[in-house]
Amino acid sequence: MFNCWIWIFILLCRSSIADENSTRDADIFPSSPEIERGSTLKLFCVLGKHYTPHRNASHIIWKLNRELIAQENYNIINETVSSITIYNFTHNKAHVKCFIKYLGKEQLLVHTEVKSGFPPGTPRNISCIYDVDIKLTCNWTSGRETNLATSYTLYRKITCTREQTSVDGNKKICLL
Repeated sequence: MFNCWIWIFILLCRSSIADENSTRDADIFPSSPEIERGSTLKLFCVLGKHYTPHRNASHIIWKLNRELIAQENYNIINETVSSITIYNFTHNKAHVKCFIKYLGKEQLLVHTEVKSGFPPGTPRNISCIYDVDIKLTCNWTSGRETNLATSYTLYRKITCTREQTSVDGNKKICLL
């Protein structure tokens, strides 16, 4: 019984140490966003609990590819959250970093990679081969490059072009 209590104590200590070590300095949301080229980017940097009360969201500075972002683009949401708004985002790929500046020093808290691209064009020259109830294979020309991960969803709807009545007059057959 005593051994059982020792193991429980060890497990409790390990889990509390793991929780303490897993606390991050900060988080950035959304993480790794993909947006439409030329649109507005909005990110949030959330400070970890251990920074307050000595430092807060007003100490956060933002950089885009090593360049300081103008403070008029910052917004302090509350004591632990700062946001950044970048209008007309036109970089293919860029790194946005959240730093804390305190006593004249900058410390990187968290960063994310932002990608921008174009919406996919309407597919053209669509052709499909349907192997009765087994497989549907389609090909198309997708248009300009999006510069983003793009997936296409194909919806299949079977409709009859003609209906043929059987000899007994009861059964209808769909001719595709």
